Amino acid sequence: MGFVTNVWELFALRALQGAFGGYVSNSNALVAAQTPREHSGHSLSILVTGITAGNLLGPLLGGFLADAFSYRISFHITGVIMLIVCLLTYFLVHEKPNVQTQPSGKQKESLTFKDIRSNKVILLLITTTMLVQVVTMSINPILSLFVKELTTPGQSVTMMAGLVAAMPGISTVLAAPFFGRLGDKIGTHKLLIFGFVFAMIVFALTSFVKNVYILMFFRLLTGVSDAAILPSVQTLLTKNTAPENTSIVFSYNQSFQSLGNMFGPLLGSAIATIFDYRQIFLFCSLIMVINFVSFTRSKLAKAY
Repeated sequence: MGFVTNVWELFALRALQGAFGGYVSNSNALVAAQTPREHSGHSLSILVTGITAGNLLGPLLGGFLADAFSYRISFHITGVIMLIVCLLTYFLVHEKPNVQTQPSGKQKESLTFKDIRSNKVILLLITTTMLVQVVTMSINPILSLFVKELTTPGQSVTMMAGLVAAMPGISTVLAAPFFGRLGDKIGTHKLLIFGFVFAMIVFALTSFVKNVYILMFFRLLTGVSDAAILPSVQTLLTKNTAPENTSIVFSYNQSFQSLGNMFGPLLGSAIATIFDYRQIFLFCSLIMVINFVSFTRSKLAKAY
């Protein structure tokens, strides 16, 4: 990307990058498959912590590289970082073989999307992932504008918006390992229900904030709900998927997450245009209510 000469070449390379963007889903699948299932919640929460920390540090590092060098050099440095990740993964991450076979000796065929649709448990969980991302991303387009509305003269809108945006990630990094251990002890389904209820309350209250510091506090609490929900969904996917299908199921989960990343900003912008910024938080609370009702009425919740 650092050598492109026009925007279309950059567009094509970004698309190619997305096509090979399976590292996260496969790392989730690898951790899920290689970890004893009674400890999967804690292990996956640690992985979520690393991903969230990367999402927090990435924009900061990118901004620093662009200022210190240039846009093109930033792409070169990013490529070197990815090469290091490749080498570390290849030489230091060891996978124990776990191939399930049929009685005839033939390897079991991988799941198709038709199989996913017919499996109500997996479909519910990956749909939950999508809706959580819709909620997360729907707020992004209006966050800076909402912060500007709440700030008083003399406050830096840019700095305040950056702090508000960072709050969920900070609390997720701090809370995810604790929730992972807690879920392994009390039951992942209970932790997921708590995350839904906590999120719907926090989003509803966020719509009434009057200053940027209260907004910052509620965004911090939003990260706590994320720390409870995201690892719980992945843990339940692990527990309800045959070992030989773990990778493909987590790949579908990442695809649904990407759909949420796409639809979230579109819905958020539409709601802000038709109504106002505060209604987006009520919309997010409604999505969490739908998640909560769907999960509590499902066979999955009754099975635990």
